[in-house]
Amino acid sequence: MSFYDPDADHDGFPVDLRPTTELVSRFHRTLMDRRHDLDWSFDESSFSAEQIENARFQWSHRAVAEYESTAQFAQLLHRLTLLGAPIEIIGAATRLATDECRHAELCAKLAELFGGNSSSVTHKGLSLYDDVNDLPLQCALTILAVCCFGETLSVPMFKSLTVVTTEPIARRVVEIIAGDEEYHSRFGWSALSWFVAELSEAQNDLIRAALPGLMSHFESVCYGGPEVFERLVETEFVVEAGEANLGTLPEDGYAAIFYATLEELIIPQLNELGFDGLAAWRER
Repeated sequence: MSFYDPDADHDGFPVDLRPTTELVSRFHRTLMDRRHDLDWSFDESSFSAEQIENARFQWSHRAVAEYESTAQFAQLLHRLTLLGAPIEIIGAATRLATDECRHAELCAKLAELFGGNSSSVTHKGLSLYDDVNDLPLQCALTILAVCCFGETLSVPMFKSLTVVTTEPIARRVVEIIAGDEEYHSRFGWSALSWFVAELSEAQNDLIRAALPGLMSHFESVCYGGPEVFERLVETEFVVEAGEANLGTLPEDGYAAIFYATLEELIIPQLNELGFDGLAAWRER
């Protein structure tokens, strides 16, 4: 999963849920529904208007982020084939775009269920690293940004949502997405390790140079920042079931998960690849 950027230009187009033809619909449903059969009923009587609006807002933005990831992974597949990458990497990566298309549809449907999907997709987030005139480096940077950062952060976030979400349809959706993101993260770190071994020292230096900017970007997208970081250092964010919940976390929850995941997973794995993750964090 990519993350919705609250500072992005919002003029664009909606995630389109309209039916097309009977055959295309059947093909699509075969791919989208192969592991789940969902009941889209929703009893809003257990939730306040504020809770429903917050859920509509968060699921709308997730739909956009997942749609962007669909495009980013499709672009990655195209670049991998242009590169002549090993067929194992291409084959393993084909699942990524299908999963993200499923996630975009599920998130958009939940937003509609909770009052309407109001977020728009813009072209800004559909393509990555077009300014990098180096095909192998484009592939490696995309894997780093989308899988090793975005998807790795998504895993604990959606796992946290499985704990707090009480509404059955929203809970089932977060369980589906959490399971898929685990695959995406594991693929990313393994594929990146292959690229790092294949790239030149100069190319790896460019990956290293990109790390502070990526850390700063994802910190911002996850509602973090220096003041938030200082505040969270003195607190403990506990994920536990409580009041009725439609699949949402507070902003501090996303920030806390970002900092914990960066420290416990992302920086150590960057170190294993030969990058100084802590130095990159300090530079950010």
